[in-house]
Amino acid sequence: MMGADGVVKASSAPTVANARLGDGSVTTPKIADINVTTAKIADSNVTTAKIADSNVTTLKIADSNVTTLKIADNAVTSDKVTPTLAVGIPTTVISSSATAAANNHYFIDTATQTLTLPASPTAGQKVSVTVGNFTDTTVARNSENIASLASDLIIDVANLGVTLCYTNASRGWVIL
Repeated sequence: MMGADGVVKASSAPTVANARLGDGSVTTPKIADINVTTAKIADSNVTTAKIADSNVTTLKIADSNVTTLKIADNAVTSDKVTPTLAVGIPTTVISSSATAAANNHYFIDTATQTLTLPASPTAGQKVSVTVGNFTDTTVARNSENIASLASDLIIDVANLGVTLCYTNASRGWVIL
């Protein structure tokens, strides 16, 4: 109901039936920021097709809101996650020669590849290497010693994994 001052009184505000609204008459600028709430959205009305690309970002997802029950079956594949060793070291699968980053694990899945150790390592940094079913992987020393020797490490045992830890300029990388 309209008051004498021309303002609609909340207690007697008129209602608008859907039949009175013309197509396109309710637009985004006409909706106040706080007026569309979860309670006012009918179940199943927000669908993937209705969400614009890039509207859902990591910053807009509240902590602990993506749970196992909310992830569709088969939606998470090995390509979408970084696998880790039991101790929490990120694992990278490589099929061609590469340079390692400190404190990472590399699974080499293709024969005759070279993994080059990081340049300018510091004491305590580690690199783990696991090879597939072949015997010709090179771990290049990148100018630092490996086990006190100025030579590369050749992994000549199939399906072997080693961890190297940098100690100092004299001993270089030691095998754990």
